[in-house]
Amino acid sequence: MAPSANLFAQEVALLRKKKQVGTVFGDIGCNGLLYFLNALDTGLARAAIKKVADSMGLSVEDAALAILDVAFANMINVLKLVTVQRGHDPRDAALVLEPTSFGIHPANRGAIWFKITTEGVPTHMGRWWEGQSAFENLEAVLAAVREWDARLVAESQGVPLFPDNPSPVHVNIGIVRAGDWPAKVPATAEAEGGVSFLPNKNLGQIREEMTAVVAQAARQRGITASVVFEKLQNEAYATPEDHPAVAAFRDASVAVRGAGEVTGFLASCDARLFYHRGRMPTIVFGPGDLLMAHSDIESIQMSDIVTAAKIVARFILSWCGVAR
Repeated sequence: MAPSANLFAQEVALLRKKKQVGTVFGDIGCNGLLYFLNALDTGLARAAIKKVADSMGLSVEDAALAILDVAFANMINVLKLVTVQRGHDPRDAALVLEPTSFGIHPANRGAIWFKITTEGVPTHMGRWWEGQSAFENLEAVLAAVREWDARLVAESQGVPLFPDNPSPVHVNIGIVRAGDWPAKVPATAEAEGGVSFLPNKNLGQIREEMTAVVAQAARQRGITASVVFEKLQNEAYATPEDHPAVAAFRDASVAVRGAGEVTGFLASCDARLFYHRGRMPTIVFGPGDLLMAHSDIESIQMSDIVTAAKIVARFILSWCGVAR
């Protein structure tokens, strides 16, 4: 076993002992799979953040975002310090590793989560006409949101690097709640979901437009309805496809794999932070299948890791040059 493989095996053994990682190996570096088990226990994470949130009078989500802001700022500052000390321009380019199945993504769709709440007048179902169903009110508001969804899709046609059909732009309803008893007209109803959007829009525009749509639907029906955005809020971004860094990365991929497709990434990741806060051209790339991300069978073929490493190495040599 090569020294590097031996060190890798020792590290994996240590992680297995700590129950942080599980492995299935053929020959390390050949046909093995590396399984990451329970990448994040969201229940434990929320419990830990809640202690900080309570002490600061913040929601769990706001506290988590604040922690991420501080951590990311520190990371960026350290990276800039090291690169400047070595005589490099930290604005050159950023490479973020995500499971893209070797796709090269210099652009990223955005995403924002929302919660719509409607109110009604509760009463027994036997005298339903004396009440007003919050659920039916919610249905009316969601109908208006669907119409806005169609307009958003139409406005997002032709955005570079992203497909038009099917469009990645979408309003998804993931959770619906209403009432507290089967025989009672519900007093409140809620729908939680997310909006996917492209770089032709930003978070501020999406929040403003959706808030206006919900308010207008409420006025037209004469009901009480509101929308809040208290959870995930990821901005979209786009590095031009003809940027020299993108071209260099495509060339490296073609040299190793014989292919180098450049498209927009249809999920959200930290790349947006490097682009918007670090003001750096940013590329998302990596081995592994996005469909397996955050699942209990999340895995990457060891051979794919090696291939990705070769592409990244070629890009670095091309983009950064070789010290003489």
